[in-house]
Amino acid sequence: MGHRSSLQKIIERVDGWYFTERYVIAAEQLSYTIRIEDLHRMDWEEHLRNRGWYDAAIAIPFARRLYGITKQGSR
Repeated sequence: MGHRSSLQKIIERVDGWYFTERYVIAAEQLSYTIRIEDLHRMDWEEHLRNRGWYDAAIAIPFARRLYGITKQGSR
């Protein structure tokens, strides 16, 4: 499966989510990646919940803290 490049340099794995140097990735669908620079968008939790990923309500705030993302999008 061609996910080798998106899973390079994993920083953390928490509750079915991978946190890499470039992406946040749901372990159940490795082809769906969220770029770190897009984490400032405030609608991620709702968007992912609508896709059936209810644990995103924990994973996305964790990612924002991990990467130092603020509401304004700065790091």
